[in-house]
Formats: sequence, structure tokens, C-alpha cells
Amino acid sequence: MTTKFSKSPSPTTTSTMSSLPRAALAGATWGVGAGVLLCLGAWLSPLAASDRPALALLAVTISLPLGCVVGRQPVVPREAGAVGLRAIVAALCLTAVVSLADPALFLRTASWCVAAGVIGVGAASLLRGAGVFATCFWLVLCALPFCYDKLPVLQTTGEAWAMQGCPWLGFSQDAFGGDPLRRPVLYLGHWSGLSSHTSMNLLQISTLWLACVPAFAAMILASGIPRSAITPEEGAD
Repeated sequence: MTTKFSKSPSPTTTSTMSSLPRAALAGATWGVGAGVLLCLGAWLSPLAASDRPALALLAVTISLPLGCVVGRQPVVPREAGAVGLRAIVAALCLTAVVSLADPALFLRTASWCVAAGVIGVGAASLLRGAGVFATCFWLVLCALPFCYDKLPVLQTTGEAWAMQGCPWLGFSQDAFGGDPLRRPVLYLGHWSGLSSHTSMNLLQISTLWLACVPAFAAMILASGIPRSAITPEEGAD
């Protein structure tokens, strides 16, 4: 009589697999919550065709900060997938809340939000300070079209960054076509000094997805760094 013994899964594998549904649920909660708060804060309805473009622009604006919020340093490399999944699900749910009524717009918005979310979670996986810096830099890029001409110095440099680095301007060109600077609904009633310029060399989605590669690689590398090397141990003198 021959007895066969099946190899039981390792605790690490079991823990990682069980963490995936929890990560997806957490990401969905954050994404839906952010989308609802966005609609309430802007007082816009995703069911109104005239409101959806503005909501999509705002979703792209907060997608990287949302990725930073849901991100954390993975303990082991296997856990990096769960952390990344949380950011992806959060971005998809945020996009669904604001644009699911328009499938074409949903696909465009999701591609930008997911890429930005992965970049955000990659930054936050290194240090919370890195996530804060990435969030501030992203929001500054989004605000530059309205304040570059008010900078005390480097106005020419600020104008170049406003034209070529602003995320929502690039998204607007990709999703809506034409010249986004001449579509007042996209500004929620605010005009920009850039409206007299042509929409050339705007940020492209391919640039964001290329930036996702080092961001995700950084998250995997961060999982191999002991937490004590980043965060002081509790109770240390």
C-alpha cells in the first residue's frame, strides 16, 4: 500500500493569496469613497453628460494622491502584488463612479487614473515622505495652468511645465480631442493664461505608463528592506 502525501502550501503563499481579496476590497472602498466625495464636493452628477468631463478631469487630478493614500511598504516581494492591486482597484472604482455612464470616457479615464495610482503607490511604498512629495508635485502640476503667471520667478519655466507636464491637460487632449484650453467647462468656470497657446507637447498617457515601471520596481525593492531600516523600532531609546 502506497501513501501519497500532498505538499501543503507554504504560510507565505497562503497569506499572500488570502490578502488579495482583502486588498481588492480595501481598494474598492477607497475608490468608491473618493468618487462619491468628489461628486459631492464638486456638486456635479456623473449621470449628467455635461458634468462628466469635469468629473473625469478631477478624478485624474486626485488619482495619484489616492494611490499614495492606499499604498504602504510591502513586507515581502509577494505582497507587492496585493499593494499594487489595491491601488489599481481604487483607481478603477474612482473612475467607475465618475464616468461609468459613458463607457468610452470610462476607458480613457481608467487608463490615466490607473497609471497615476500605480505611480503614487510606488512612491508611498518607499517612504510616507516620498508619497507626500509625489502628491504635492502632482497637485502643483495640475494647478500650474492657473498660477504660472503669478510666480515671482521662473515664469517661463513654469509656463513650460504647465503646458507639458499638467496631467489633466494631457488627459483632456487624449479624451476629448481638440484644444482643451478652449473648453471652459473643463475649467469649472476658471480660465487660464495658457488659453492663448496651442496644445502642443502635452503630457501623454504613454509617459505615465513608462513611469509606472520604475515605480512598481521601487515597490518590489522596498519589500526587501527591513522595516526597522525605514521606521524606528517601537520602544527604541
